[in-house]
Amino acid sequence: MTDSVAGDYLRVALALDDGRLRHSMILAEALRGAFLIDFARVGILEERTTGSELDTSPTGSDSADDLLAEVEDHPQRTMQCWLQRGVPHVHEVIAELIADGVWHAERHGFADLHVRYVDVDGARYDKLAKTLESVVQGHVAAIDARQAALAALAAVTGLTSANPLAPVPEHLLQTCRTLEPIVRDVTDFLIAADAQARAVSLLTRPSSRY
Repeated sequence: MTDSVAGDYLRVALALDDGRLRHSMILAEALRGAFLIDFARVGILEERTTGSELDTSPTGSDSADDLLAEVEDHPQRTMQCWLQRGVPHVHEVIAELIADGVWHAERHGFADLHVRYVDVDGARYDKLAKTLESVVQGHVAAIDARQAALAALAAVTGLTSANPLAPVPEHLLQTCRTLEPIVRDVTDFLIAADAQARAVSLLTRPSSRY
């Protein structure tokens, strides 16, 4: 988890949320998307003319291996299915970060019911969050495809903008290089899923009384 887009994504999210890390559907879906990006980055997910191929051999990361095992058990499911309803969930990745000694939890409030997570390298991720903002805005170039992919995820989920879930800038997608296809698929899914959730929310919202 210490050398992954998924780990960095959650650590940046924590840095921007002052240690609280509010769980949300979009956060969980983006995190699963980050794992797919990591799979492509290390070569176990490949795009072919006949479709995507994924090597489901264990990686050593509990969270990544949970996703790979589920894909192996249900090979007929689409990528969208894994993003929307798959594993891992946010709390499982948090548990792995704590087990790795990357985060520790501080309890506070009445009867210690509230939890704040502290990153052992918090200053680095505070700085990285600012760097990603500059990358998204085009003020500086991403140092590599990995950082470009992380910036794209951060942009589309509102970590670097007050207006989340807008299309990722084309200049940023191009900087993702070989990761561009999976980054484009993941970010397009997140935008479409959010639009659908908003539409359902409007349809089910109680009407106002006058």
